[in-house]
Amino acid sequence: MAKWIVRRSRLSREYAGVLRKAHIAYFFFVALFLLFFILSIRGFAWWQLLLLLLSAVSFSVACSTGKDIGIYRQGIRGEKQVLRILRRLDKDCLVVPNALIGQGKRYEVDALICAPGCVSLVEVKHYKGTIERKNGSWSVSKKGRSGNHRKQIGDPIEQLQARVGTARQLLDTKGLQGMRVQGVLVFARDTSVDSELHAQLQREKTATYFLSRNEGKYLLNMVDSQGQKGTPVETLYEALVGK
Repeated sequence: MAKWIVRRSRLSREYAGVLRKAHIAYFFFVALFLLFFILSIRGFAWWQLLLLLLSAVSFSVACSTGKDIGIYRQGIRGEKQVLRILRRLDKDCLVVPNALIGQGKRYEVDALICAPGCVSLVEVKHYKGTIERKNGSWSVSKKGRSGNHRKQIGDPIEQLQARVGTARQLLDTKGLQGMRVQGVLVFARDTSVDSELHAQLQREKTATYFLSRNEGKYLLNMVDSQGQKGTPVETLYEALVGK
């Protein structure tokens, strides 16, 4: 059975902070508005408008965090979908969700899988909409009430390849030259791409899987098919993450 080292993700930490900000903003909105209402019954003064203004500002802040909360929830759901699949790994490997790799400047990967014959870095992307790539630029489009909305996103292939390069350098400095390091990009279930981009991604060096196309079993087979002999997984983990 696979061993797990559980860490709280950056998304979860940031989500908790945004949620706390929203709760505080709503609290001040309600408290200031009620105070304005109570004081207005007793008699109106110009300075009471300041309470109403502060209440409106608090409400605006609370509403602005609503979109951020949705984005963070979406990302966290995507990570959980992939981790549920990785829970079915039955080989002798070490799985570290939200691992920080690097020395000095550290980078978070959604899942680090150390197997005796290979290191896999799993990056999860979760977008509600259709992903396109034109002229090297990535974007996600989504239909809304006011029409189609398009948003530019970072290049997930480039991001993952940078993480793979960092992992290879770390292993080389620890005397583990030649260890196989592979990047794995997974798109969560609500994410879709057009057929042209899907064909392009199949030709990339980075392994790409779409849970919306029921490719979770292929992801599991790819990770689970690595060799059973080689460097101990604890050695690989310490080389990449530290003790």
